[in-house]
Amino acid sequence: MSKTLAIALVVVLGACDDTTPAWQLEHDRIIAVRATPPTVAPRGRVDLDVLVTAVGEGPSVVQPMQVALAPNGPPGFEESVIHDDRGWAVIAPDADTVAASRVALGLDGSAPVPLTVGLLVRAGQTDLAAVKTVYLGAERANPELGDVTVDGEPAADGMTVPVGEEVELTIDATDDDKIDWLSSVGDLGDVDDLVGHLEATAPAEGFLAVVRRDPFGGVAWGFWTLAAR
Repeated sequence: MSKTLAIALVVVLGACDDTTPAWQLEHDRIIAVRATPPTVAPRGRVDLDVLVTAVGEGPSVVQPMQVALAPNGPPGFEESVIHDDRGWAVIAPDADTVAASRVALGLDGSAPVPLTVGLLVRAGQTDLAAVKTVYLGAERANPELGDVTVDGEPAADGMTVPVGEEVELTIDATDDDKIDWLSSVGDLGDVDDLVGHLEATAPAEGFLAVVRRDPFGGVAWGFWTLAAR
């Protein structure tokens, strides 16, 4: 692990919560890290990408600038992180190594083995670090995002909402999923519910985003342009 990433991970792991509302998109920040797939079989590959947002730019999907194993990981994974023409990835070791790691970590014989990596990314003009845990076991895919609506209409670029009226945001997910609504237009309420609420107090143009996380480390996201008029 490079000195730059090591220092950044110390900051991430020990940081206090940002006082800026977590739903506000008009900042340089990491929204979510995605592993595809989130759980991989032995010898399989996990690709990593990141949803970020930046001042004046809104959300975008970027590749990490650097990825490294977090300290004190399970034994036998020292060469698991790679970088090639497809980007940064984690390559699961063979089944025997995964099984030995279960024993070392005190896991039962079918439990997925967690492997935490640190990532360094750029959002706008800011370099930021994050951690992501991927799992080694029976392969499992990321969830589908599900249908998303804004004021009863399917989410799509070019959406508009009325100024001074609260509108509903919905996503077709389950109560077991973790939902995060984000916006750079108006004020958001119920930001971690299946039904969120958005109210624009003045005309504005910006973005709306939503992230869905399942109980197994899976991530799906969507983002769209949005205006209040």
